[in-house]
Amino acid sequence: MLDLRLQDARQTGQPDWPALNMEMRQMRRLVGQLLELARQDGAAVEHRDGPLQRANVSRVAREATAALLPLFEAQGRSIEVDIAEGLECRGNPDQLREALVNLLENALVHGAGEVRLTLRAQGGEVILDIADQGDGVPSELQEAMFQRFRKGRQGSEGTGLGLAIVRRIVENAGGRVGFVSGRANVLRIVLAREGAARPVCT
Repeated sequence: MLDLRLQDARQTGQPDWPALNMEMRQMRRLVGQLLELARQDGAAVEHRDGPLQRANVSRVAREATAALLPLFEAQGRSIEVDIAEGLECRGNPDQLREALVNLLENALVHGAGEVRLTLRAQGGEVILDIADQGDGVPSELQEAMFQRFRKGRQGSEGTGLGLAIVRRIVENAGGRVGFVSGRANVLRIVLAREGAARPVCT
């Protein structure tokens, strides 16, 4: 698409700057996400036999929500949170924050209505749910949404890499991520609390 816009600009002498800027933003985002996937693929090898880091996931969840709040407000959408304090889990805090930002952006772009982030402890696990009021993803397509370059709507501005990055980050932290059974508009991350056994996502 960018090539076509540049060719049109050369032929007409009248560049469509807003459209070109949008294409450039998309290209920068795609390159950035591809680089992040490459880093996460490398991290998966490094973490396989090495110790995992510790993250204050309660703080990470609040920071991710605060970062996205202006975007939600600009679109007349709201975020509600129910975050248990002081929860720690395995994982890199910066990368887990990026995963949560990706999930919140996904709910903003593809979901509808209020978005609710819930974080709680259950036994030896930390469970984080992100829900919106949209229709969600049909059960037969849910797993495919985590494949690279797979979009819910092919005409959307996304790159189709956001959920693939989320899965890789969460798996590198020893956790699981997926849709909640019977709730097509709820994505769940399950992580092991510090010192607990690795979780099994339900």
